[in-house]
Amino acid sequence: MKRILMLSTVASMQDQFNMANIRMLRKMHCDVYVACNFVQGNNTSPQRVATFRNELTALGVTCHQIDFARSPFHLRQNYAAYRQLQALLKAIPFDCIHCHTPVGGMYGRKAAAMFGIPVIYTAHGFHFYQGAPLWNWLFFYPVEKHYAKKTDVLITINSEDYDRATRKLPAKQVVRIPGIGLKPGKYRFATRSREEVREALDLPLDSILLISVGELNRNKNHRVILQAMARLPQLPLYYILCGKGSEEHFLRNLAQDLHLSDRVRILGYRQDICDLLHAADIFCFPSKREGLGMAALEAMEAGLPLVTSNIHGIQDYSCSGETGFSCAPSDVEGFAHAIETLSEDRNMRQRMGEYNQQSVEAFYQAETNKIMDAVYREVLGLDTVVEPASRT
Repeated sequence: MKRILMLSTVASMQDQFNMANIRMLRKMHCDVYVACNFVQGNNTSPQRVATFRNELTALGVTCHQIDFARSPFHLRQNYAAYRQLQALLKAIPFDCIHCHTPVGGMYGRKAAAMFGIPVIYTAHGFHFYQGAPLWNWLFFYPVEKHYAKKTDVLITINSEDYDRATRKLPAKQVVRIPGIGLKPGKYRFATRSREEVREALDLPLDSILLISVGELNRNKNHRVILQAMARLPQLPLYYILCGKGSEEHFLRNLAQDLHLSDRVRILGYRQDICDLLHAADIFCFPSKREGLGMAALEAMEAGLPLVTSNIHGIQDYSCSGETGFSCAPSDVEGFAHAIETLSEDRNMRQRMGEYNQQSVEAFYQAETNKIMDAVYREVLGLDTVVEPASRT
């Protein structure tokens, strides 16, 4: 039985972005281990982390606590975590390590090279990209270029990263997948009515409801939507944010300063995202950086028009005038105009939502799973699955 280690900084990353791979490997009869920080840094609730760990155990996955910090600059904590990782690799002879997140990718590849273990690294969006801050290029690009030399398969999830990796990063093989893959139909139908959800949140039934889903941090840039709302006092706009993070207090204060407190709901981590999407009118995704952005793809399947930033990753599916509207991350006026235009044209919202439900099919799980299956079989030396011939 082949042993594979799934390594990331925090457990919530595995929960949200890697479960399809874990299930795939278990179906291949691989012995799967998950190593990450189950205690600190997660963007889901402690209850969800505990439930996730139980789900892994039920799948026959072995869990290991590694005390990583999310920031690469917490050197002392991450070095101690690296020593924990070394001890784990010394104790268990793994056939492959699959790394995720910049910190997990750096220390995982360093350790894999020391023990001679083949390594896969999924880059969930490089921090260096067209328009990125100079500091990102000065720090993250040299680090990724150095560790690419220790990478057997480098997996990218958007077209810009794939193009740059094939030209600039010396990994043995570079592969592109369309994100982690959206499960078909998961967000197409709600379990509760639009009216029921709005009443539960004390939202007017006739309001225009904006929604964002994602961690509350500076990169997600939720503040620009609040600033745009403040420029549209004539519209019955309400805004719900689903997620937790370091910017929650700041966003609450900003909403108060902009006299929006009665129209903004910060809901924390939610497990009823599908129902919330179907109760909303416009999905807002103003991130400064995204590998791809599964939350926006989920909103597309729910039939919502998008108001997004025009950055790499998001540009793989967001097309201004078709899927919704896109703006520069700092363009408050642009976001305000996009929200105003969609708010005042119900037919446009419906037309764009229907287009999104069709175009999002290119990001369904089938293609991602097909590519990942081939990657795992090649790296682990497993037999290729031969599909039975179709009947004619």
